[in-house]
Amino acid sequence: MKLTEDTNIEIEVKRYSQYLNLVVGVLIFSITMGCLGLPNPQKAALFSLPIVLGLILSLTNAFPETVRIMRDLIKETNDTEEKSSLKKELKEHMNLKWVFNNIVFFWAYLSYFAVLLYPSYATWLKST
Repeated sequence: MKLTEDTNIEIEVKRYSQYLNLVVGVLIFSITMGCLGLPNPQKAALFSLPIVLGLILSLTNAFPETVRIMRDLIKETNDTEEKSSLKKELKEHMNLKWVFNNIVFFWAYLSYFAVLLYPSYATWLKST
């Protein structure tokens, strides 16, 4: 059984990806680069942590509603055939390809926390 039209899920996932990359990813990356331009990048990153966490928490509100409903249905249903059908439908849209489509966000996220947690990484980046 199909829960919704594939195009609806696809549109919602694409919008979410655009939000991840163009808003959250670019902002976090900009904050990271700003931190590296200061004498003590770790202190700057720590000072920016509430903003970064706020951006990351905003992702829960932007998450595609259809995908959220599908995940709830998977948890609530007792019919194993229905569960597997929903999981298969969900995996068509939220898979490894989706992760690579959001590489800007993931790169920015990893870069920020690397600067925050590993002083040697920030030193190495500043020296190149």
